[in-house]
Amino acid sequence: MFSDYEDSGSEYLPSQPPSPPSSPNLEAILNCDSPSESSTKTSKKRLRKHEKWVRNLKKAKRAKGQEYLNYKGVTVPAKTPKVGLCACQNKCNFKINVEQQRKLFKEFYDLANFDLQTSYMFSLIKVVSKSRTYTTNENSRRQNTRHYYLSDCDGKEVLVCKSFFKNTYAVSDGRINRLLKNKASVSTPPLDRRGHSVSANKTPDNKIQQIKEFINSIPSYESHYSLHKSVNRKYLAPDLNLSILYSLYTEKVSNPTSKFIFSKVFNEEFNLSFHAPITDSCKRCDAFAIKLKACTNEVEKVRLEQDQKLHLLKAEVAREGVKKDVELYKEDEDVCIISFDLMKTLPTPVISTGICYYKRQLWTYCLGIHNMKNDDVFMFTWDESVASRGPQEIASCILYFLKHIVKCKHLIMFSDQCGGQNRNIKMALFCQYIVSSSEYTTIKIDQ
Repeated sequence: MFSDYEDSGSEYLPSQPPSPPSSPNLEAILNCDSPSESSTKTSKKRLRKHEKWVRNLKKAKRAKGQEYLNYKGVTVPAKTPKVGLCACQNKCNFKINVEQQRKLFKEFYDLANFDLQTSYMFSLIKVVSKSRTYTTNENSRRQNTRHYYLSDCDGKEVLVCKSFFKNTYAVSDGRINRLLKNKASVSTPPLDRRGHSVSANKTPDNKIQQIKEFINSIPSYESHYSLHKSVNRKYLAPDLNLSILYSLYTEKVSNPTSKFIFSKVFNEEFNLSFHAPITDSCKRCDAFAIKLKACTNEVEKVRLEQDQKLHLLKAEVAREGVKKDVELYKEDEDVCIISFDLMKTLPTPVISTGICYYKRQLWTYCLGIHNMKNDDVFMFTWDESVASRGPQEIASCILYFLKHIVKCKHLIMFSDQCGGQNRNIKMALFCQYIVSSSEYTTIKIDQ
């Protein structure tokens, strides 16, 4: 590459701080140019939201004592405390009044967590050695005595009977027996083990790690066309796909997993995509097309169509402006009109042999400069070992073009609005350098 500038050594990145996270709706994604919360995304597939699963919503309602529909389709009524008289000799209803009972019930179910509720009851029930016995059998069923306590209006613990305790918290004998099963020998409350057992057909961790190591062995790269809000997205070779990747995996591993598990790991553990053939498209045109397709309101649809038509008219006016400039200055030797753009990066060499998927291919860059007055085209090529593809490299090519190929007083440049290459402070300083330097004949630049 011909350059009067030093290699930038890195890609251009905006210096603005990330904007606050916003709701992930389509319009916000299409209209947002700044980084968003998705920039930290490490997975290609959307993550599971366990708290929104139907069975977990039912579980949450049950923990809160609310009405819910069980797995048999039967409606389970909401929990309510049984307040009122106590038939035991302790007269528990005189120690804990009705208002206090309802308050304790509400506090208990406001915990909204089965394990927290278990710990709470575990602390209120004391298990002590029995004070007397009426049997001579050493293997008596009853080895301990349980004392049940509730907090009164002053916050003091008051001894109550088991029935009053159960009625206040609307719990069953079974739940109390399960949480107190080992309290005499264990000082910590038991945890709910339902749903935590390991599945019999679970894929072993070493198999999952084997898949990860294989995917990591395939070279990936960042796309020149990546949006700032998907900076963590990386791409694999364009001639790869998931089926080919799985075939390579089965050839390399002696005892491979199923394709379903392989795809699951690829989509959930990696933010990778297969690079499709790239063609530049207008962001606003894409936005209008998607919004019109999804719009169901006729009034809104008419407004979108009008905005789309206005946008297309502006684009047509811009194209006509380019043609007029070319015609206006066609015979003027002091004016040069160029358009330039960086083409798609080219893997070198281009081969589809299986072994190449495990190697990091060399990427070749190509910048095209089109002299619109005489239709001459100049291609500047270099590979990533020579330089990067930032604004300094683009400016270096234009500098060589002005120094060795075309000499003019007025330079008109057309390009896209890529902030990392064509529209930034470095290109502005480059233009200022050209017009102020005595080495060049150019005294005016329009971009």
